[in-house]
Amino acid sequence: MTLEAREVAWDRGGRLVVDGVSLRPNPGETIGLLGPNGSGKSSLIRLLSGIARPTAGVVTLDDRALSAVPRREAARAIATVTQHADTAVELCVRDIVALGRIPHRGAFGGDHRADAEAVAEALERTGLVAKAGESWHRLSGGERQRAHIARALAQRPRELLLDEPTNHLDIRHQLDLLRLVADLPVTTVVALHDLNLAAMFCDSVLILKGGKAIAAGTPAEVLTPALIAEVYEVDAVVNMDESSGCPQIAFTPRARAAQSR
Repeated sequence: MTLEAREVAWDRGGRLVVDGVSLRPNPGETIGLLGPNGSGKSSLIRLLSGIARPTAGVVTLDDRALSAVPRREAARAIATVTQHADTAVELCVRDIVALGRIPHRGAFGGDHRADAEAVAEALERTGLVAKAGESWHRLSGGERQRAHIARALAQRPRELLLDEPTNHLDIRHQLDLLRLVADLPVTTVVALHDLNLAAMFCDSVLILKGGKAIAAGTPAEVLTPALIAEVYEVDAVVNMDESSGCPQIAFTPRARAAQSR
């Protein structure tokens, strides 16, 4: 079993930001949430994480309503990385990563050896070993994002939710990070803007627009010129890369219609 959304909707302040969306990942799958700004990607991540509750439909974990799962149990299973994580407290990178171990600690503490191993492995995977002792506030934006990914990995979850994890990263670290995520033995839902990155690293994609699901399937099935034109309002040429089997997308912005005088 895994994390699942069943016809979920979220009325946020009188605006339906998610409208009847279903998502059922296969265990170990990487699913990309795609769509323009305001399409509902971040809102759906919030519902799947339990940060927000749907006004209709249900999010389930192992076929139980997520709202009925004890908070510690859910926190052990689901790790979330948001776009704007920050802290005013003076912490070093290792301390930030160690926060991922909190759900595994009981009233008498946790397994210190397991905690240390999980933190060390997460730092290694995200390329932050050399930064482990540095202050969080001295990191670049990209390094901070990698530290939060490391914190999520230290949690050793079954389900990983990532909201625009490649923001602030250069091309090399975008590729490294998504390759890492795709290779993890966890079920991952990742909100992305870059269609080519989604095509390279996601097993399947869900396209959102105006809070509604427009299409779902493999990148090769879904990322067609017609769909890109409908959802993003740009023209695109889609070619299949023979070596990888992934679609490659080149965009051509549409000319603005001449305004009448």
